[in-house]
Amino acid sequence: MKKISKTLIRLLTLLILMFSVFTTVYAQLPDYNLLAPLPGTEKTGCAKPPCTDLQTYIPGLINWSMGVAAVMAFVVIVGGGIIYMTSDAIQGKTQGREWVERAIWGLLLVIGAWVILNTINPQILNFTLTIPRPTIITQVSVVPGNCQDCVLLSTLNNISGSGSVARVLANKLTPFNTALGSARISWRVTEAYPPVAGLHDDSCHAVGTCIDANINTVTVANINSFLSIASQNNLNAIYEVKTIEEYRRLVRAGAAPSSKIQVNPGATAAHFHIKS
Repeated sequence: MKKISKTLIRLLTLLILMFSVFTTVYAQLPDYNLLAPLPGTEKTGCAKPPCTDLQTYIPGLINWSMGVAAVMAFVVIVGGGIIYMTSDAIQGKTQGREWVERAIWGLLLVIGAWVILNTINPQILNFTLTIPRPTIITQVSVVPGNCQDCVLLSTLNNISGSGSVARVLANKLTPFNTALGSARISWRVTEAYPPVAGLHDDSCHAVGTCIDANINTVTVANINSFLSIASQNNLNAIYEVKTIEEYRRLVRAGAAPSSKIQVNPGATAAHFHIKS
């Protein structure tokens, strides 16, 4: 019985390692031919079946392992129940009860590993091993032009920042700011009209139809909420980072959708770019 308990604990450790550690790559994952495929680990559409790749094999192996753990626990519980029912000796009944208890604990450990990891961060259980290549922003030279019907940010309700924006953008920023307040996300405009002369990621800065902004507490959850609330208020928002490494880190941590995270090597710091 102790050997069975040790086996369940080792299986639990293996599952946690598989859940927590995997490699993220850009290139297409290579296919591997399987000599003895496990159920649920085969990939369809292979040139020479049976075959698989890591993205298919790892979740299939984990599901298969959890199934094996459940079957093992069931067999031990049945065995323990038989020993308990057929034994007249107190020692036999005690042994049968211990078998049942340890099998249940082992099964709870396996299920608990999945539940805990899913509660902490569901992305840990996401076995998409490929990350889309980021959009690299090319900067353009911007000279302040004519901001039609501009509105001072200071005249808008509780929006932190200086400068002006075109009225078409101002009309969207007011409800957007209210929604961010309801979500308890503090933010500020870091650049409006007129822009600092020089290179920018978008010529809209020259006419006041876009702004750069940032949030006071930068977390993946707040970045996702900011982008989602912007979309709900008919604003086109992206989050710009300076390096591909920052992009990878955010996408791995669950920043979504990845198309809303872009790389701007010329940016002074990571920030949101918001356009009407």
